[in-house]
Amino acid sequence: MDLSNRQVTYANPLAVQLAPGVRLPVDVDEWSRSAGLRDADGDEMADTATPLRRVAAGEPVNGEEVSARRGSDISAARERMWVLGTPMLDAPAPLGGLALVLLLPLRDRGRVSAAQQASALAHRAVVSSEVSFVISDPNAPDNPLVWVNPAFERITGYTAQASVGRNCRFLQGPATDRLAVQRIGDGLAAGGIVTETVLNYRADGTAFWNQVVVSPIYDADGRLTHHVGVQTDVTERVEADAERDQALRTAQAALAESERANDRLSTLAEASLALAASLDGDADVLAGLVEAIAPRSDGWVVAATLTEQGGVDRVVAAGAGPGEGTRTGAELARAANEWARGPGKELLVPLMEHLTGSARAAALTVDVQDLALLPLPDAIRSQLPSSGTVAVAATGLFARGSALGLLAQVRIGAGFDEHDTDMLTDLGARAGVVLDNRRLFAREHTAAVTLQRSLLPKDLPQPVGFEAAAVYRPADSHAEAGGDWYDLILPVAGDGGGFIATVGDVMGHDLSAAAVMGQLRSVLRSQALSGAAAVDALDALDTFADGARPIVLATCAYLAIRPGPDGGYVAETMSAGHPPPLLRTRDGAVTALRAGLRPPIGVGGFNTPPEISALPSGSSIVLYTDGLIERRGIDLQTGIDALAGVLAAADPGFTAEQLCAHIVAAMISDQRDDDTCVLVLHRL
Repeated sequence: MDLSNRQVTYANPLAVQLAPGVRLPVDVDEWSRSAGLRDADGDEMADTATPLRRVAAGEPVNGEEVSARRGSDISAARERMWVLGTPMLDAPAPLGGLALVLLLPLRDRGRVSAAQQASALAHRAVVSSEVSFVISDPNAPDNPLVWVNPAFERITGYTAQASVGRNCRFLQGPATDRLAVQRIGDGLAAGGIVTETVLNYRADGTAFWNQVVVSPIYDADGRLTHHVGVQTDVTERVEADAERDQALRTAQAALAESERANDRLSTLAEASLALAASLDGDADVLAGLVEAIAPRSDGWVVAATLTEQGGVDRVVAAGAGPGEGTRTGAELARAANEWARGPGKELLVPLMEHLTGSARAAALTVDVQDLALLPLPDAIRSQLPSSGTVAVAATGLFARGSALGLLAQVRIGAGFDEHDTDMLTDLGARAGVVLDNRRLFAREHTAAVTLQRSLLPKDLPQPVGFEAAAVYRPADSHAEAGGDWYDLILPVAGDGGGFIATVGDVMGHDLSAAAVMGQLRSVLRSQALSGAAAVDALDALDTFADGARPIVLATCAYLAIRPGPDGGYVAETMSAGHPPPLLRTRDGAVTALRAGLRPPIGVGGFNTPPEISALPSGSSIVLYTDGLIERRGIDLQTGIDALAGVLAAADPGFTAEQLCAHIVAAMISDQRDDDTCVLVLHRL
C-alpha cells in the first residue's frame, strides 16, 4: 500500500485471485469490498474496523482473522486467514511511506508464525542486511543511483553521499570484464532480470568479485520506474572456484596421458548409468548394457540371460562391422536371438555353463578360418574378414553367487588385455545385480499389491437405493505396500438404512503405512457401526494418532449417507485434509463438497460443521485419493478440475461400475507415481 493516499498499489497473483478484475492502484476500502473481506465468522466489518484500513492509517496489524469471498490456489472461499500488516514509516526512500500486507491461511500454522515474527522486521531487514541493496532511476539521465543501504557502503567503501546521483559504473576498474558489463546493459535494455558476476573496485582501489542481480520495477500501468540491485561480495567463492578449475585442469592433463584407461572408465560409467535406468524388464537391462558398450567396443557386444533351467532366454546384440561404424539393435539382435535358439545353442550353452563356474571374465583368440566352420548367423558372418583373427572375451552376469546370464565382446584383429577383462568382469557383476534387483522388485511389488488388496474390502456391499463401485490401482514406482484405502460400511446403528463411505491415505509406502491403514479402517468401522457422527468418528482417528508410535499422518474423506425427511437421501461430508468428494447430478452439474474441512489426521486442530448435501435420484458421489488427480508439474486444483470435467462429460445413464471405469480410463495413466483409490456411489 501507498500510505500517502491509502491505495493498494500491488497485489501478487494469489491476492489477485481474491479480488479479480480490480485495476490497481485502488482505494484500500474498495479493494476490501471487492475481495469481500469479512471477519472470521463471515460477518461484515465496518470500513473503519477493517485491518487493511488500520494498516493504511499507519497502524501495525500483527495478526487478525478475516475471510474472503473467493478462494485462491492456497485457500478456500471463506477460509479463515491471518492478516499481517507492516507500515514502513521509518524506512529510507523509496521504501518509506509504503506498507506490506500478508494474508495467510490460518491452518498453515508454521507459515503464519514465521511471517508474524518476520513482518515486524521486514523493512529493517533491508536497511540492516549484510547484503548490498541499491535502487537506481532509469528514467533519469545515465540511470543514477537514488538509494543505497549501509551494506553497500561497507562492501564498497563508498558512502551514500558519494554514490547517490552517480551511475554505478564508478565501481568498475582496469580489469573489469567489458563483455560482462555489456551483458548487464543489454539485459536491462531488454527489461528482464539480470544476473552477472563482475570484478569491481572499492573506494580504496582493492578489487573484489561482485555478484550482481538487477530487477526492473514497474508501476500499475506497466511503466518502468526503478531498477533494484542486489550485490554480494563473492570473492572467496570465485577464488575457490578458480583453484578448483586449476586442480581440474591438472587432473584432466593427467587423464589425457592415459586416454585408453579413461575411455574404459567412461564406458564403465555409461554402462552403469544405463543399468541404473533399466528396471522395466530383462530385455531393457540387456539393451541398455550392450548399447552403452558397443560404441567403444571395436566390434560386437552380446548379452544373454539364462532360464531357470539353464537354457538361453533372451539375447541382445549390438556392434560395428569393418568400415561400417557403430550400429545397434534390430537386425543383429534378431539374428542373434534366432541363432541362439537354433544352431548357436550348441555353442552358447556350453560357453555359458563354463562361465558360470567363475566370476572372472575369460578371453581367447580364434582364427577367422576356424570361425567359418561354425554355424554363425548370416548378419555376423557377412561382416567377418576373409582372414585374420577374432578375439572373444566373456563373463557371467552374477548375483548372490548365481549366474543369471552372459556378457561377451567380440573384436576382429585386436585382442583383449587384463584391463579389458577387468572391466568386463565389473560390468558383468553390475548387470547381474541389476537383473537380480529387477526380478526382486517385480516379486516384491506383486507381494505388496497382494497385501494391499487383502486389506481392502473384497466384496463391496450394495446399499439399498444405491449402486457402489470401487477400484484400487497400485503405483508403479515402488514395491512397498501403500496406505490408500476405501470402505463402505452398512448398516449404521439406529440410522434407518444409512451407510458410511470413507476414502483415506496414510503417509508413506511401506508395511507400516499398510498396518496403520488397517487400524484406521477398524477405528472408522467401529465408529460408523455405533452410529457416531462424522465429527466424532474423525476425532476418534485423531485420538488414535495421538497415541501411535511412530507418528501417524493421514488424510480422510468421511461421507455419511442418511435418509432425508422427504423420503430422499442426504450426504453429510467431512474432510480431514483430503481432496473434496465430487457430487454429480443427473444433468451433469458437478460440485466439489469443500465444507466440513479439518486438518489431517495426526495434526489435530479445529473442526468446521459438516457439509449437508441433498442426493437427488440419478446423482453420483465420487471419493478418491490424491493419486487420481496429482501429477508432476500441476497443482491439485487443476487435477480436481480435470476430474470434474471427466464427471461432467460422463453418460448420465452410467451405472456405478461404468462411471468408475470411465474415471479410471480418463484419469489414470499406465505409469503411476502414487497409489490410487476411487469409490463411486450412484443413487438409483
